[in-house]
Amino acid sequence: MSAVSNRNIESTEEKSNLVLIDRLWRLKKACEKKLFLYIQLNRLIKDVEYRQNLMSQAKTLNDQEINQLIAEIESVEDALRESTGGDIGGIAAVVTDRRIGENSKRLPLFQGAVFLFLLSIAIATYILWFTKTGSTDNQKILPVNNAPIKLRVHGSNSVGEKLVPALLEAYFTKQEHKELGWKKGLVPVERQFQVVEPNNTIFALELHAHGSSTGFKDLLDGTTDIAMSSRKIKEREAEALLASAGDMLSHQAEHIVALDGVAVVTYPNNPIDDLTIKQLARLFSGEITNWRELGGQDMPVSIYARDKNSGTWDTFKNLVLKPQKRELALRARRYESSSEMSDQVATNRGAIGFIGLPYVRNAKLLAVSSIESSLPIMPTSFTVSTEDYPLSRRLYIYTPPELNNVLAMQIVNFALSRDGQNVAESLGLASQNIKMQTPLPADSASLRYIRLTENAQRLSVNFRFDYKTDQLDNKSLRDLERLVDFMSENSARKLMLFGFSDDVGERQKNQALSLRRAEIIEKAMNSRGVAAFKVEGFGESMPLASNDTYQGRVKNRRVEAWVL
Repeated sequence: MSAVSNRNIESTEEKSNLVLIDRLWRLKKACEKKLFLYIQLNRLIKDVEYRQNLMSQAKTLNDQEINQLIAEIESVEDALRESTGGDIGGIAAVVTDRRIGENSKRLPLFQGAVFLFLLSIAIATYILWFTKTGSTDNQKILPVNNAPIKLRVHGSNSVGEKLVPALLEAYFTKQEHKELGWKKGLVPVERQFQVVEPNNTIFALELHAHGSSTGFKDLLDGTTDIAMSSRKIKEREAEALLASAGDMLSHQAEHIVALDGVAVVTYPNNPIDDLTIKQLARLFSGEITNWRELGGQDMPVSIYARDKNSGTWDTFKNLVLKPQKRELALRARRYESSSEMSDQVATNRGAIGFIGLPYVRNAKLLAVSSIESSLPIMPTSFTVSTEDYPLSRRLYIYTPPELNNVLAMQIVNFALSRDGQNVAESLGLASQNIKMQTPLPADSASLRYIRLTENAQRLSVNFRFDYKTDQLDNKSLRDLERLVDFMSENSARKLMLFGFSDDVGERQKNQALSLRRAEIIEKAMNSRGVAAFKVEGFGESMPLASNDTYQGRVKNRRVEAWVL
């Protein structure tokens, strides 16, 4: 092939790369606005799996602008795969320094600016890396054998597969340690995070992610310092740990590090878009055996589920199967890995499964409604943050209240901080950093509620209470401080607090109870220097979930926060 032909091919690839970067930049901005996510542009460009996960989640919005961008991105990707033999990973790396000047004369100014910006990031990253290590790859220290273990973190696969590793990397990067790295264990869910300190001292953090229940068992055995869980600790587990570890239900022990939606997923071309919790129970118990029973294709149902140690399984069981008095079908295929299960569902035409929201990957995400009369809700960053999505859940880290491990508490505090929550958000989880949205009013909304909120924006936080008392739960105690910070940064806005109750008891008493709980939040904010503009109670109206179940009543007992 002639030199001229080679230059033409290279020029075409360069243009395709720059077009792709431009579209990814636009997709980032559109998704941050619609999904309330912080999206890492550099990772979006270089990490194909990260890019595919974002596009899969973005498609659920059915937004014309976003769908057009995704179609253009996929078209350019296909062209690049054909020209590069299938490799579209490091997009910017294809364009060399020599061509920057040439292309800047021919291509649109915006695309050239984006590329120069990305190149500067790459150079800065290399300089920072070289400064920290003072060496090249063949001189790296890690990984090593027999590094002393400074902290042990065991439990949930949903928390331990992606979130905790990302939090550890972010925390120690911020501390500017000399070198960081992972060492694989004997099985995929066991590994070490190794750290080289400035004085060349090496230590490791042990990460085992076999399931939520194993974290509490290992706390009891004394073989871990921190337990990861994708469900709240059970009363019997807390009782067993009381003598040796202290009160694991206390504010000092229970830390909510992110919010997640238990995502219901099917084969990508399944025509079913939403299901009720009752229909889910019938599907996963094996009562519904063919998709045509729900108006779908004539296709046998294949059931996929997480393993028995999984907190995701425990959450799904308690939110879906138990309230409907059903059990998982014996023929269900069980998986320890969320990612592996999601990939299997995406390749089986009759499949249905449940996983954490960040693991949807290439499967189809379904909307879920609590009851037939309620609107199906798609799990998004906002609906999960407010816990309006029927299968939303909290992701936890538990530390014994008397734990004297300074490093453990530093990592926990980082996870709860704004930076830590940004890490969770970058993985597709819902952070607890407060955001605003203008949602459509529920069908059951009263005229008074509609009038109060028609020019307002809702905040991505709900305050919840113990049903026996007026005590805020552990998450709400921290959310008070987050709301104070938000109002300080948005001092021109006016805060409104609206209380709701479940339907247990007399309607008039529930009305008074909902107002009293809104006033509790008002008083707490007043004591922190923030005054509420409007405080009202709406009683048992506008239920988010069925009042026939304990979990449903917990969701309905809430105080919403709005701003004008």
